[in-house]
Order: sequence, then structure tokens, then C-alpha cells
Amino acid sequence: MVNLNYNSKKRIVITICLFIILFTINKFTILTDSQLEYFPGYIGMGAIVPPLDNQYLSISNASISVITEVKDERNYTLPITYDCNYSIYNPSSLINTKIAIPFSVDLLYSLDVNTTVWFNGTEVETQECDRDLENEIEDLYDGYYFEFLCVDNLEFPSNSSSQIRIMIESAVYVTRGRSSPQLWIFYDVRTSNLWKGNINQTIEYLIYGEQPFEYSNYSTTTPQRICEVAHFNDRSSYVWKWENERIIEESVTVKFRIPRDKPFTLLVESNLVFVMVTIIVSSSFMYVNKYRKNRKEVC
Repeated sequence: MVNLNYNSKKRIVITICLFIILFTINKFTILTDSQLEYFPGYIGMGAIVPPLDNQYLSISNASISVITEVKDERNYTLPITYDCNYSIYNPSSLINTKIAIPFSVDLLYSLDVNTTVWFNGTEVETQECDRDLENEIEDLYDGYYFEFLCVDNLEFPSNSSSQIRIMIESAVYVTRGRSSPQLWIFYDVRTSNLWKGNINQTIEYLIYGEQPFEYSNYSTTTPQRICEVAHFNDRSSYVWKWENERIIEESVTVKFRIPRDKPFTLLVESNLVFVMVTIIVSSSFMYVNKYRKNRKEVC
């Protein structure tokens, strides 16, 4: 058995105390290429939602435009605009009801978001939907997590079409560092099927700056859903169309890789009170140990 002298014991005690300080209370923040800062992974919205007991109202035509500019910068705000135009046909008598608008959380609560809704050319107010309605809608399908805004007391005249326009303008903060997470910008089309009948719909993405590395192209399952891509000097256009049909796809999406270049960083936060207490306790322990040793030697 190895006998340790007083100095050896003291060094061991000090070392143990230092390890306790470093690995229990001190907080290490190490930014490496395997760690990600927050970034909005999914930005988008869904087609407007009718009352869930809808029996008559149909979307005869929908035109959706999405405009954004992706920059090759470390930290920037991603401007994004959704301009959605719907023609709603009511073949029955006058209907007074509400609609719901699905938003991804990152879009609804992004920087400087501005949402405007017009009904037959007149601006109308939006409000948060009650939680029961949101739960009912979310139970209908899985996928992106949505928040909802509602528009109440919309009067759809009998045997005629009404126009709904929704404009969302926002700026989403994007920060870059190492690794390559993906950013998805999408429009969810599944809720279109909560309306009656078939639909005519066109969705166009106008993208400035960096272009997506991938986009929805359903040519293997529905050949007519081939994405039409056109390149211009300062932007590209991605278009999907449905013509008098039910929608079987889930969403149209463009995907971007977000390159990261943040250097290795080490941050340490110390709890000074704990450090002082640890030093005092350690010193007391060594003093008591030395006192006992001296008494044994005297005896």
C-alpha cells in the first residue's frame, strides 16, 4: 500500500475540488461544427380552412405567390411574402361563417410580420382561433405544426363567388455557422380538400439570390405535377398547377442548405460563491487533517 505524505494529500484534495468546480457548476459552451445555433427549419403556411361541417363552399380557383431572397451571408433576415388569392363559390343560400388560416410558428411569430386579409376587396380583421378548433383541424392530418388565425362573420352570397386575398409579409432571422442544416419554405395544400369539389390552383415561388438545391417534383406519381422552372437574370420561378382536380399531394416545398462558418469558441461561466465555499471547505479539511496528524506525532 502506498503511503501519501501531507503534501500529496493536499494536492489530491485541491485537484478534486477543481474538478468539482469545473464540471458541476461551471458552464461550458463549446461551439463546434457539430453544434447548431437556432435557425427556422420550416417556414410556411397552408391553404385556408373552411368550417369543418362545410357542405357547400368550394375553392373554384386559387393563385398563390411566394417571393423570397436567400443571401450568402452569415447573419441576415430572410424576407418572405405570401400573396394568396382564393375564389370561393357558394351554390346554396347565403352562408355566414368563418375561415382559418394555418401558419408555421416561425412565420407567424417572425420579425416584423404583417398579415392583411381582404374579403371581396374590403380589409377584414383577423384573430386567434379558439384552441378546440385548432385541435380539430390538427387531428385531420399530421405534418408541420401550425398556429391559426381566424376571420369571423364572412357572408358568402348565394349562387355566386367571393374573393379572399391574404398577404403575409415577414422577415425571418437566419444565422449561419458550420455544418449544413436545411431550410424548408413550403405551402401545405392538404387543407384544400376540406372544401367541396375539385380545384384549379397555381402556386409560384419567385426566388432571388441563392437557389434551392431541391424542390417538390411529383413527376413519378403524378406526371402532370412536374414543377415548371424558369430562370431569369435576377430570379427563378418554380410553378405547380392543378386543373379541376382533387389534390393528392401534401405540400410544395423548396429546400436550401444553410452553410455555417462559425469558428470554434469556448465560453466559461463561473459561480463565484460556489468557488469560494469550495475553497473554504477544502482549506478546513486540510487544516483538520494536519491537526490530527500533528496530534498523532506528539502522542
